[in-house]
Amino acid sequence: MKNESLEKFIDIYNSGVWLVPMSSYKISSDVEVAKVWDKFPTGKLCNEESYRFFFITNDIECVAIVLDMEGSDIHWFVAEKHRKQGYLYKALKDSIFPYLFDDGRKEQRATADNSENEAYLMRQGFKRRTEGVEVAYYLNANDVSKYDKSQLCRISLSSDELEAIKFELRRVSGEIRIIRDKLECANGEDHGLNNIACDLCNFAHDVEFYFQKT
Repeated sequence: MKNESLEKFIDIYNSGVWLVPMSSYKISSDVEVAKVWDKFPTGKLCNEESYRFFFITNDIECVAIVLDMEGSDIHWFVAEKHRKQGYLYKALKDSIFPYLFDDGRKEQRATADNSENEAYLMRQGFKRRTEGVEVAYYLNANDVSKYDKSQLCRISLSSDELEAIKFELRRVSGEIRIIRDKLECANGEDHGLNNIACDLCNFAHDVEFYFQKT
């Protein structure tokens, strides 16, 4: 993802207006993890998925963003007026990398396109490794401090959000049953779709039951 796109997400975060699906929680006072869709699913691809961002904030606004690429690489961008102030370095060192390894990450890979970025990675504890004709940088759990789980703060769902989730689960269940009917009429098999539809409805009920108990 290009820097322009990362900067756009900082601007959207600071505006507080999301026109695409976004869900988040905090891993520290200055870092919020967010699952963000670039656009609504279209159905044209099987693997449409959200991005996972780490939004780094000060007391006023988002100052930097980190895109997690599931260990294969990691990209970041700092808003121009907040550069050279240590926001990114502190968040990576104290929160983001400790959280990733606590969450099951075995190794974190990164790349650098210039000597300044290489030096930055080395300061974070990354080790240089040659991969054929390419050079990459790797960080492992032994070089990262332990994550303080007391900082983790999940964001509760409102009653309206819960109702919307239940509605969507039941609606999707109905859509799957429509497809089930088409397949059954075509070759006499539902290919497991009826079970999937039932599971979604059951989960909609379980979500309601769970939050009634909490």
